Amino acid sequence: MEKILWDDLLSLDNELIDSQHKQLFLLFEKLRASVQSCDLNFAASKCVTELVKYIDTHFSEEEELMLRLGYPDIEKHKLLHKKFVQEVEGYVSSCSFGDIPYAEMLEFLVKWLTGHIMVEDRKYASAGAVG
Repeated sequence: MEKILWDDLLSLDNELIDSQHKQLFLLFEKLRASVQSCDLNFAASKCVTELVKYIDTHFSEEEELMLRLGYPDIEKHKLLHKKFVQEVEGYVSSCSFGDIPYAEMLEFLVKWLTGHIMVEDRKYASAGAVG
């Protein structure tokens, strides 16, 4: 898999949310690099744990922002976050059994986050909920 990089086209023009999205892409790249270098133990233990923790932090802060700003579709957005976390937890449980589908997981993570930012997060950005 090629390097995972942030693209400025994903910017929502909100410094906090953009910096968190960039951090997620950095964590995806860290995981990819670990897998690429065959450091699978590091990837499984350190990178995946760090990624899951940061996803939780980001979603909590993003949902808090939407709540403060009165974003009308917050419940739908929270449900999308919940479904994503369940998918990630499925990958993490695979780690417990030693069957770690890193390439599949990374592809899912990047596609989901990119699509989520471009479609769902843009809805609250265009509704004037960020700035």
